[in-house]
Amino acid sequence: MDYPQQCNGNTAFSTESSNHKWILPPSNKGEAFLLAALAADKIVDVYIDSQDNAFSCNNLPNYIKAKYIIINP
Repeated sequence: MDYPQQCNGNTAFSTESSNHKWILPPSNKGEAFLLAALAADKIVDVYIDSQDNAFSCNNLPNYIKAKYIIINP
């Protein structure tokens, strides 16, 4: 999903752990990383920018930026 007011032109994605709230890639390279993982049918781990522990997977806002993304082998 690309929602320009929220995503700055990047593609937002959701995960089961995020309660299907939208997560924004940390950069254009992060977006490419996610698309490569999707194409390779890999599982990704996403660490959110918790903003000094204000957010967890249980109380995410509708859009939040990922801090970093890991592709599992």
